[in-house]
Amino acid sequence: LFGAHLQMTENIKATLTGDAQIVPPALINIFNTSEAIEDPESVRRLLAEEPGISGQAERVIGQGIVASATRSLGTFIVGYDPKEEERIQSRRTLVAGVPLSPSDEKGAIIGEKMRQTLELQLGEKIVLTAQDYYGSMAGGIFTLLGTFETGNDQVDNGTVMILKKTAQQFLSFDRRVSKIVLKLSPDAPIGPVVHRLQERLQGTGLKVLTWEDLLPMLSQMIRFQD
Repeated sequence: LFGAHLQMTENIKATLTGDAQIVPPALINIFNTSEAIEDPESVRRLLAEEPGISGQAERVIGQGIVASATRSLGTFIVGYDPKEEERIQSRRTLVAGVPLSPSDEKGAIIGEKMRQTLELQLGEKIVLTAQDYYGSMAGGIFTLLGTFETGNDQVDNGTVMILKKTAQQFLSFDRRVSKIVLKLSPDAPIGPVVHRLQERLQGTGLKVLTWEDLLPMLSQMIRFQD
């Protein structure tokens, strides 16, 4: 049972949460996309001075609709930087196609289950619509380059991933990001690192949340089974 818990938490951290995240004040769980980090550069400088952090990845997140020629679904739109995701050892098993490269500004990858639901083939077009940072409607056409599988149905059937810089333009984020995902050094206890970061972020309104804070029901289930 302990082994199953360990595997479950490592999978969750590798596919969704990281060890911890720096988030805007309104974000209370993994599925909340309200607000943004207005000045990510100041946070980058702060993280560069924290020895307990081994990697970080910025993500831009929105909610919208993805449509194929025949069907449509509600979806999370996640903008990410492939190189940053490597630094935090983010893991999404590619089922088909190719991962996004820094030049794929109009490319997208989606969960394999979403591809099946939308009746899509690799290389076909998808249409994304979403509400941008200012409340206006945004729309764009993207090419499906690949599909992934995480083992989490909610992610695999409800996520469209595009490049971070594309998402910032698409959602009118400018330099803003939605969250910064952190990977801690193996010898760094999470409690003291989170405490130090939260102290240094006082006055910014930003919060530091562990994976347990972001997924409280899962954390409670594991504690109960323990």
